[in-house]
Amino acid sequence: AHEQISKLKEGVLLVRLFTKTKGIESLRKKGATARANQIEQEVKAHNLNIVKAFKEVFSFSKVAFFFSDDSEAVKSGDFDQVSFLNENLEVDTSVSPANFGTVYIGEFSKIESVDEETNQISRGFSAFIIRDAAFNQLEKPFPYYQRSYKGVFLISRSEATVVKKFQAKLEKFYR
Repeated sequence: AHEQISKLKEGVLLVRLFTKTKGIESLRKKGATARANQIEQEVKAHNLNIVKAFKEVFSFSKVAFFFSDDSEAVKSGDFDQVSFLNENLEVDTSVSPANFGTVYIGEFSKIESVDEETNQISRGFSAFIIRDAAFNQLEKPFPYYQRSYKGVFLISRSEATVVKKFQAKLEKFYR
């Protein structure tokens, strides 16, 4: 875990921004254009908040952003096929994969846990999660997640709060 934290400090955190493209296209095909547009706007706002949060409060490692549609190219390390994004979610050609070093993936998602007996993966609470380059969730003692309490009334955290707490957790573990 201490080797991982050093590699993250020297490497890059690629933050995966989910697009919900398939669901939105499906709604449009069914004629539910207003609902599709609403979801598209919500997803865009959430993604903009994530990027803004990282730009403002995250300094632990280099960071770059990509849409979930490019996940397979990222997973296979084929970074020339990935559209990295700027703070406006537009293609950022200044991102240089040659300088990445060790790659880790970060995303707002749900924690995965594996049942020891059945090997079934179940998804738990909402959090910002760190994965390795093969998209495997990291494990303790590495501080691989920060709870977001998404959907939990009254204690749901903003993207900026989650990122700030995550930054502090990484710094503490690194020391």
